[in-house]
Amino acid sequence: MATKRKAATRVKNDLSTDPAKKSQPISDQRAIEKVSSDMTRLFSEQSFETLEEANNFIQQFVGTRDLPRPERELTPVERAQDKMYVAW
Repeated sequence: MATKRKAATRVKNDLSTDPAKKSQPISDQRAIEKVSSDMTRLFSEQSFETLEEANNFIQQFVGTRDLPRPERELTPVERAQDKMYVAW
């Protein structure tokens, strides 16, 4: 009986309402979608021979705030997407 009580106490303590003990919020899904869209545009212009080349390409953007625009003209859909990301 004592074992069950200890386990229940542990579970109860894990459900703390203390904000400092709560996990960090998940990143904004819209921001993740924008980065994914931007990376897809960049990748569409590249031709990698190896996975290492692709990883090196990605590493140059890690920790930066903005990805470069594609060299080609954006499609109307891509322009509309970009406007939506700014509006959010």
